[in-house]
This record gives sequence, structure tokens and C-alpha cells, in this order.
Amino acid sequence: MIEGNAHRYTATLLFILITGTYAVLAFNYPVAYIRATYEDMYGEWTQTFLFASAFVFSLVLATSSHRQRPFFILLSLALFYVVMEEISWGQRLFGFETPDFFRRHNLQDETNIHNLLVGPVSTPTKQLIEYLLAGGLTLYGLVYPLLIRVRWQPALFLESSGLVASPLYLWPFFITAAFLELGLLNFNEAEIAEVLIAFALAATGAHYWLFRRQPETRGNTIPSWKIALLMTGILGGATALATVTTHSMLSDPEKAPRMQGRLLNGYEKFARRYERYDQWQTALVLYLAVHRKEPTRTSIMRRIANCYKQIGNQTLFLRYNQMATDTALKIYASNPGKVSTNLSLAKSYRQRGDEARARQHLKRALRTARSRVENQPDSAHAAYWLAKTYRDMRQYNKALSEYQRAVELEPGSTKYLKAYTRMRTRMGKDTRTAITP
Repeated sequence: MIEGNAHRYTATLLFILITGTYAVLAFNYPVAYIRATYEDMYGEWTQTFLFASAFVFSLVLATSSHRQRPFFILLSLALFYVVMEEISWGQRLFGFETPDFFRRHNLQDETNIHNLLVGPVSTPTKQLIEYLLAGGLTLYGLVYPLLIRVRWQPALFLESSGLVASPLYLWPFFITAAFLELGLLNFNEAEIAEVLIAFALAATGAHYWLFRRQPETRGNTIPSWKIALLMTGILGGATALATVTTHSMLSDPEKAPRMQGRLLNGYEKFARRYERYDQWQTALVLYLAVHRKEPTRTSIMRRIANCYKQIGNQTLFLRYNQMATDTALKIYASNPGKVSTNLSLAKSYRQRGDEARARQHLKRALRTARSRVENQPDSAHAAYWLAKTYRDMRQYNKALSEYQRAVELEPGSTKYLKAYTRMRTRMGKDTRTAITP
């Protein structure tokens, strides 16, 4: 029994703090939001330390003799696995190279098992796992505790058999996490879900640890403020450790370049996601951040140009489009047959509405790409660029075939596997007849 309501109020406030912070960052501070949800950064380390806290509580509960001990033994084993997966079994901390097996089959090029099934590309397997996880969170975090409260006999039997119910005051964490796990917003919200799940499991462990710790009290009663204080300490401690760990890794000369590279990649990915919501000004901020670090990338110049076009600034649209064109033309002058340069020019001309010049450069890219495949039939690189050419010509079936051949020729390449998977996913969603320029 719990005396008082401080734990309920505290749980609600912590829920609002977590979800509210992410919402404010997503709408107003996109760079900070990316840092709070991206790999090796603050949010991911926070969930790692929260899962670790849940593991410690479960392990302690698993060492004492009581009817719930088997549950906590299984939970501690599961949480140990989760924590190790979160740090890629030490790879994130020690920076060792990804073994060949994981390099071939893991789309995120990491030493962990769960990304063999799920990853950055939506697949039927990934979607099935997401719905199963969402259903499990709903059942365990809300339905099961409610059935116990209304004294439904099957639920009471499960509880008496040792199946621990999560405290009902934690239901907002489980239900919100269940929704976010579905990825319907396509905004990396699964990372927020993992923070909520990790906190809820840590708070559940703390809740039962307090009761097991002082059974001698009258009626086994716990003051509400103790639970409230422990929950606050768990979240505060995990956040502090995550901040220290992230800063430590960013200051490491060996780890920092890779992390900064991932952040730049994140800026570009999220800019495209903001575009889907017509948040052009926010997308522009992120593209400009990438442009400052990589000033010669013509694809980013075109993205910036498009953002200016969408917000009605025709002058800056033309300036960045011309900048992309001029950058590619300098390379074209010395190597007019280069596939990537011709594809870049085709995109720049198409963006400004010059379809004639766009077709001209696409045809030149196709001639070169085909010639290289004929001369180097065993080259995955050649097949990959022919695939990209077909993709830009909107001949998607041919593009998919060449991407597949690149993967078959070099199965260890994450780049080729990602390109093939994305093209296959696109083909599943877009069944329009391909149009050849």
C-alpha cells in the first residue's frame, strides 16, 4: 500500500517533462531535437542508462526469494540483452570495427542483433515487430494492471503466479511509447518511445524494490514521497550520465569525427522529414548547417534552392541553383563523361525547368554508365551508378535490377544494400508506369 499521491503527481510531471521537451525541440529547435534522438547522443545514452537502472533493480529483486523471483530473473536477462544491444556490445564505447557478418546483414553497420530485423528502412518484418511491440506495451502497461484493479480472475491468477504488473500510474509512458513505436510520424519518434519504456521499466523495478526492501513496516506501507523521489533521481541520474558520456565521446579525437558525420547525416535526413510537413524554413536551417560543413555538395545546394523557392524567395532560389550548376560545370569541363556530374547537372537543369538540357545530360550519363558495366561486368560500383542513372530517368524496374546486381556482386556493402532496399520499398509504394525522358 502507498500512503499519499506524490508518486502519481511526480510520474505525471516527469511524463510531461519528457514528452514536452521533445515536442518543444522538434517544433522550435531542430538541431537540438536531432541531438536528443540520434545515435550516440544525449537521448540514446539516456535510454541506455535508464535500461541499465531497470536492470539493476531487476537483478536485485531476482536475488531474493519470493514468488515474483522468476519474473525478475527473466526481466534482468532481457534488460541485460537490451543494454548490450544499445551500446552495440561495446562498439559504441570502444570503437572496434563491425564484424563481417554484421556488416553484410545490418543496414546500420553496427554490432547488434535487433538491426538485423529492423533498421532505417521500412520493411514488412519491421512493421510487424513494431505492431507486436505496441500491442505488448498496451497489454502490459495498461490492460493487465486495469484487469487486476477490477479483480478479473484470470488476471489475478497470473499475478498470484508471479507475473508482475506495472504500477498503473505509469500507464501514460507505456501507451505513448506504444503509439510512437509505430513510427506513424516518421520523425525518429521510436527513440522517444525507448526513453519512455526504459523509464517505465526502471520505475517499475524501483516500485517493487521499495516494497521488498521494508516488509517489516505496518501493512507493508510505503510513503508516496519515497517513490516520487526515487523516480526523479532515476531520470535525473540517467540524464546526467548521458550528458557526461556524450560530451566525453564528442571530445574524443577518434570518436568525434564519426559522431559529427552522423549528425550531418541526421541534419539532412531530418530536413527532408520537415519538408514533408511543409516546414520549409526549418528544413532550410538544417540544409544550411550541412552546407557550411560541406560547401561543395551540389545536392545540398539544390535542396537549399528548393526551400527558398517554397518560401517565395526567387532570388535565392536562382542563386543556389546556379551555384549547384556552376560547381558541377567546373568538373564537367575537365571530365564531361563523368556519370555523377552529368546526373547532378540534369537535376539542376530540371529544377529550373530546363528539361532539354536535363535530358541531354541524362543521356550522356546513361551512355557512360552502360559502357562501364559492359567493360566491367563484375564491378558493383559500375552497376550502382547505372542504377542511379536509371532511377533519375524514372526507369525504376531497371534501377532496381541494377541495385540488386550491385548487392550480389558486393554483398558486404551497406551502401548498396540500403540503396536496393529503399528502391524496392519505393517500388512497392509507387506503381506508376516509368517514364523515360
